[in-house]
This record gives sequence, C-alpha cells and structure tokens, in this order.
Amino acid sequence: MGIGDAAYNLRVSKDGSWGFYRHDTVLQQGSVSAAESYTLAVEGKGADITAFIDGEAVATFTDSNPELGGRVNLGSDYYLTAFDNLTVTKIDGYAPYANALIDSMDSVVN
Repeated sequence: MGIGDAAYNLRVSKDGSWGFYRHDTVLQQGSVSAAESYTLAVEGKGADITAFIDGEAVATFTDSNPELGGRVNLGSDYYLTAFDNLTVTKIDGYAPYANALIDSMDSVVN
C-alpha cells in the first residue's frame, strides 16, 4: 500500500514543512516549528476533513465526494521514525464510518 492510497493524509518533514493531501493531490501546504516529534491528527466530520499538528488545525478541506471508509495508513521516509498512541475514535454527533473489523487483514486488531 502506497501513501497515496490513503484518501486523506498529512505529511510532515523534519524541518516542519507539511502537506495535506487527498490521495497524492496536495490540498494545502505550510510549515510549523521544527521539532523532534509531532502529534498528528486527521478528523473527518462528514465532508469536512481537518488536519491537526500538535493540537492546532492547520488545514481544512470540504470534499464534494468524501471517502468515508478505509484503513489507517502510517508511513515515513527514510528517517528513524517511531509511532505511538494511535487511536481511531468516533466523534460525538457523527455516525461512525465503520463499527467492525471487516476483512481481518491484521490478526492483532480485534
């Protein structure tokens, strides 16, 4: 699975530059202060998709044809990278896009 396979993705470089994408199409770009680590989030509320870096909304996109299902995809370039505390949560007031593991692609997920 390539990074462009994810419907919405947020990419942050070591220097703090970031891009928010729908598949491989850049929607918005910017920069934050360079840091050793970042807290990233992508939030989908209906057609409104928002990207967050360190708790601050950096980009919002209203998708005329939103992709409301799929997998979470984590990736990195050729840098030492660590991921922790991954959560996928329901947002109050919005119906979940899925409520069960459908394809059993990862036996660790239950």
